Amino acid sequence: MSGAVYWAHVASNDLLTLLDCHEHRGIDAVTDMAVLPFFKGVLVSDRYRTYWSIDGITHALCLSHLLRDLASVATSPAHRDWADKMADLLVEAKDAVEAAVVAGRDGLNTRELRLFRSRYTRLLERGFSTVPARHQPGTANRTPTTCCAASGTAATK
Repeated sequence: MSGAVYWAHVASNDLLTLLDCHEHRGIDAVTDMAVLPFFKGVLVSDRYRTYWSIDGITHALCLSHLLRDLASVATSPAHRDWADKMADLLVEAKDAVEAAVVAGRDGLNTRELRLFRSRYTRLLERGFSTVPARHQPGTANRTPTTCCAASGTAATK
């Protein structure tokens, strides 16, 4: 590789892991891996724009990335309470999904999902209340936030 920069790309499921090394990070690399035409399920990733430009699949954010981001947000005293509680909620939701799968279910039931979403929404509202109006989702250069937590899928990372 003689000093050139290459990107490591990973695609995995419960049985297989594909590791690829590519000189590009963007859609060219993802396309060259030739996995997407066969992909079924939820694409769990960070917020890198390339992944979110892929249509026709369900997307979810990586819990590890979310927890790291929330830990960073929690360093600000104004955000510590809601950010720590959101991190706890996301881990609790992941654990609940895993327990449901171990119990032979496909995921969370409607009641469980409703409870997690309700708590999630309340925490989002608390977080938004600490942010100046000019930085709220839906304002200039912002996009609305949607609830991905506790989706009820067994796919967790």
